[in-house]
Amino acid sequence: MKQDDALAVCEEIALTYAGMSNALGRALGGHHGLSLTDLLILRAHGRAPSGSLRRVDLAQDLRLTPSGVSRAVLPLEKLKILKREANPSDARASRTELTGAGTELLDDATQTAGETAMRIVGEPLTAAELSQLRGLLARLRF
Repeated sequence: MKQDDALAVCEEIALTYAGMSNALGRALGGHHGLSLTDLLILRAHGRAPSGSLRRVDLAQDLRLTPSGVSRAVLPLEKLKILKREANPSDARASRTELTGAGTELLDDATQTAGETAMRIVGEPLTAAELSQLRGLLARLRF
């Protein structure tokens, strides 16, 4: 593969992501007052075995900086969607956990995002193509 081809693929992925992010953000913001990053944070908590995550682990999962996670989590804490569990011996090891309201919001927002995602990728692509695309994108993740 040539550099130009690799760069063209990166551009396509970036433009596709921007469009998807905008569409999902509009749907989530309009119905739930959430951004796509907010939903990703809530979904990460929903997948966690204990429902609780250290901020450093959340940052790694979402490919964000620890300070970026702190800025993103703060409004969700203020809205009582997440609650902070402080670690008295290490402030960097504080955890966040979904509240009852956060769990309800996660369920509702996931439904909205799922409907939007179906319009974005579920209608133009077959189930086999979606599966193949998901596998290819997973191979590119670093």
